Amino acid sequence: MLIVNKYSYIDKKLMNRWNNLWQKSSSKTFFNSYDWFRICLQTFNYQQYLIITVEENNNLVAILPLVKNKKCFVSPGERYLDNTTLLIKNSYENIIPIIIEFIQKNKFQVVLNEVGESLSKYFQNIPKTFSSNNPKAYLENGIENIIKHKELRYLKRIMEKNKEHIYFSVYKGLECYEQIERIFEIEKGSNKPQLKKDIFRNPKARILFKYISKTNNSLLIILKYNNMDIAHLFSLVYDKTVMAYHMAYNKYYSSLQPGKLIFIHLMEYMLENDLQILDFSRGDSILKRHFSNDSTKKYNLYINCNIFIRIKVIVKNFIYYIKGTKIYKKIKKIIKRK
Repeated sequence: MLIVNKYSYIDKKLMNRWNNLWQKSSSKTFFNSYDWFRICLQTFNYQQYLIITVEENNNLVAILPLVKNKKCFVSPGERYLDNTTLLIKNSYENIIPIIIEFIQKNKFQVVLNEVGESLSKYFQNIPKTFSSNNPKAYLENGIENIIKHKELRYLKRIMEKNKEHIYFSVYKGLECYEQIERIFEIEKGSNKPQLKKDIFRNPKARILFKYISKTNNSLLIILKYNNMDIAHLFSLVYDKTVMAYHMAYNKYYSSLQPGKLIFIHLMEYMLENDLQILDFSRGDSILKRHFSNDSTKKYNLYINCNIFIRIKVIVKNFIYYIKGTKIYKKIKKIIKRK
């Protein structure tokens, strides 16, 4: 029998049960771990939160952590969240309906962010909006079957030509914390400040990454040219998966293709360490498309939400529909040519 409970606090017992469930779950990501929730509390200073748990025969089989944002309970992490915080041991089809029923019965307004399409299908009749694409690479057949041969040869020529100047450093766990200031400086020299995509100008982003870098899940690769840091890739590791969480490179070294070189190095590192899935995180780019062989969609789900949020959902879905039409794509191409 499945029993649903709610908590407004986390004690040591619940923390240990959460950690044990995360270790056993096949749906684990860093973002449904206790560490992520703890880090979010420390970074964003959430004042109120709701922990929904599901138990079967006194065993924890699911946990959904949420934080209060105005009238709604939302997934913690703000713009830095990259996957749903819902953690389930197994049997989605049995557990998700009982969670939805519990939320609706208690009249909680819940926005569940970044839910993958394989999971979202179990939330039947729940309003949702498209959030992002999520490219992935499955490395079981090797790098050569993912990256185009022409591009791979070109990148290897760059490596060979600059082998006396290029050097990669790999840091894991607490080693990342000792090096974390370097990635803030690399982003400063990238084109992200000009595009207003430099997340580290926000002090909270720096704090968040410092906390994450202290966990055993952190992995950092830094690319140096001579004695200068020119690129970094900060990743999260769990089971056989590596999720590329943040990357930046010095714009003055763009001719070296530092972003692509660092992903090649990561793939080689993964093959050497029996890591099979490279998750490029949400969002599309040419690099991600060239280095991936699969892609999934993510959605935001709205449970029991008020009329204003429902209108917002309708508008967002309409815009997403328009952007997918041939007419919109043709107009966009014409504007770009001009």
